[in-house]
Amino acid sequence: MLKRRVWKPIAGVLFLILLLAVAAFVYFLLKVDILPAKYLIAVYALLALLVVLVGLLFYLGLHRKRSKFRRIRRIIGIVLAVIVTAGCVTGCFMLDRLNKTKQEVTNIKATTRAAMGVYVMDDDAAQSLQDLAKYRIGVLGKLDRLNTNYALGEFFQAAGTDIELESYNGVSDAAAAMKDGSVQALLVNESFLSLLNGTETYADFNNEIRLIEDIMVPISATAENTEDYLNELLGDLEPTPTPEPTPEPTPEPEVYGEKDTLIFYLNGIDNWEVNDTSHTHGDVNILMAVNARTKQILLINTPRDFFVDNVAVGSYVKYGGGDKLTHCAVQGIGNSEAALENEYDIQIDNYAKINFTGFERLINKIGGIDFYNPVHFQTQSRRGVVDFPEGDLHLDGFQALEYARERHALPNGDLGRGANQMRVVTAIIEKVKSSGAKLIMNYASLLETLGGTFETDLTPEQISDLAKIALENLSDWEVKSYGTLGASGKRVTATGGAEALYITWPNQNSVNFTKSLFEMIENDEIITDEYIASAPRW
Repeated sequence: MLKRRVWKPIAGVLFLILLLAVAAFVYFLLKVDILPAKYLIAVYALLALLVVLVGLLFYLGLHRKRSKFRRIRRIIGIVLAVIVTAGCVTGCFMLDRLNKTKQEVTNIKATTRAAMGVYVMDDDAAQSLQDLAKYRIGVLGKLDRLNTNYALGEFFQAAGTDIELESYNGVSDAAAAMKDGSVQALLVNESFLSLLNGTETYADFNNEIRLIEDIMVPISATAENTEDYLNELLGDLEPTPTPEPTPEPTPEPEVYGEKDTLIFYLNGIDNWEVNDTSHTHGDVNILMAVNARTKQILLINTPRDFFVDNVAVGSYVKYGGGDKLTHCAVQGIGNSEAALENEYDIQIDNYAKINFTGFERLINKIGGIDFYNPVHFQTQSRRGVVDFPEGDLHLDGFQALEYARERHALPNGDLGRGANQMRVVTAIIEKVKSSGAKLIMNYASLLETLGGTFETDLTPEQISDLAKIALENLSDWEVKSYGTLGASGKRVTATGGAEALYITWPNQNSVNFTKSLFEMIENDEIITDEYIASAPRW
């Protein structure tokens, strides 16, 4: 057994290392800032208890005579000090990684406003912008004026200004002009071309043209710093379209979401690419209202083909400002938000956008989801036929994605798909409720999994506040859901051009019922199953 004069400095060094490790862990815990106060108090109490216990094991009876019991006590103290120190050091590394990952995820923002493509017919001889110097160029000037002006500046630098421009009222009109030779090239937002996939006449148009060059429009491009080359061709238009309307800033509460009902726009996009959450169709359009006072979450689904006002194009375009909700996303998620805000008389606070890859990863990371499927159906996937029987299901990421995407096999089409998507989102929330502690331990890993597939305008501080609110009495949260109804139809759309497209006509009674749900949750009224059951059937 070590003598007292030898043991005291050894115990002092070990105890000091322990204190430093505990202090560092507390620092990183405060820096990450995701635990509610009651959990922090419990952690602090446990650490204090362990420190005191190690101190007693090290120094209790230090001046007494040697004994076998004192030797055992010191050994236990050393083992406990090493375990606590190692745990705190490991925790510091995990918490630091979590904080960095949270910063990285919330800093993922789009760097480009649009990708403008210059296209010719596939059999055209042109190979570069310089080859297009004498061509007649088609543009969608009224629909996409800012992006087109910026791209024309780059185009003119390469090909010169000795070209003719022709502006078209919709993407199908521009495609028709290309096919009949009225123009020899198109300068168009590449996302607009994807809208042709939903037409009957031009579904194969993308296979008949060839990309000459991409012109990337940066987020910094504005009407003020971009020359207006279309002014002479189109004339001044009011209002000037803006892809991403910015709401008036409002003061944030001390703890984000603690006092105010927040409305989040959950947007799923048809994109598999990692590090690319750029503007594309919005396949999932779910609004999630969260009231921390009543512990209720309201999920509202709006069909992707819902006929809404496309704020970015305005009402001055030839075919009016009405458009599919999914088309609004082509001009930025802010444009989709504006369409939904106008439809339901609400203000959306934040958005979260995830693509197919991120969705699969998320479901797999939380261990799959469980819920009841009311209707048996099958879907043809990239891996073959997937069967979804009626009854209780456990789905992994791949299966959950296929479940949420299918609409053709469902008796009520897109409305049925919207209901299935809300079942999936509800199942994710329920999984979080039942696995709260486990998910906290894997919080950093979960955020890393979503890297490059997920985008949000939430700040790291807001994420911390929301995590603390969610963890406070996690099991008390209740989810209610409703899908706004509509009827299938066909008509021309603001961005589609002259060819009529399939749309969903809004059911105004259902829209009004959705508005009442938002009013109830914002006014702290409890939404019951009985009230949702009273919703209009048509």
